[in-house]
Amino acid sequence: MEKDTEKFEVKLKWLGNYRFEARARNFVVSIDQREWEGGEGKGFKPTELLLSALAGCFATNLVKVLRFRGVDFSNLSVRATIEDRRNAILEVSIDCKSNSELKEVVEVAEEICKISSILKEGCNVTVCLL
Repeated sequence: MEKDTEKFEVKLKWLGNYRFEARARNFVVSIDQREWEGGEGKGFKPTELLLSALAGCFATNLVKVLRFRGVDFSNLSVRATIEDRRNAILEVSIDCKSNSELKEVVEVAEEICKISSILKEGCNVTVCLL
C-alpha cells in the first residue's frame, strides 16, 4: 500500500457512563472523563489521546531522522500541551552531542509528522449513521 493511501481504523465500544474502549489492531485504550466531569477517571480523555498521537507521531519521526543522520542521542521525551483549543505545544527534551544539527532535525521531524500536518491543514470529518 502506498504511504499516501494508508488507511487506519479504530473501533470504539461504549462501556457505560462516559467510558469507552478503543481498539486498533491488537491494542486497547480506555477512554473516560474525569470524575468532576461526570466520568469515573478510568481512562484517557479524548483530548489527551489527541495530544498523545501528536507527541508520539512527532517523537517517532524525530527518532527516524536522528537515526538516518547517524546522530547519537539519549533521554528523549516530549511534553504535549494544548491551550485554548488552538495552540498545541510540543516541548522536546533530548541529550545529544550534536546540538548544532538538532534544530534542523526537529524541523524535519515536524514537517513529516502526519498528525501535525492533519492538525495544521485540517481534516474533513464525515459522520455516517449505520
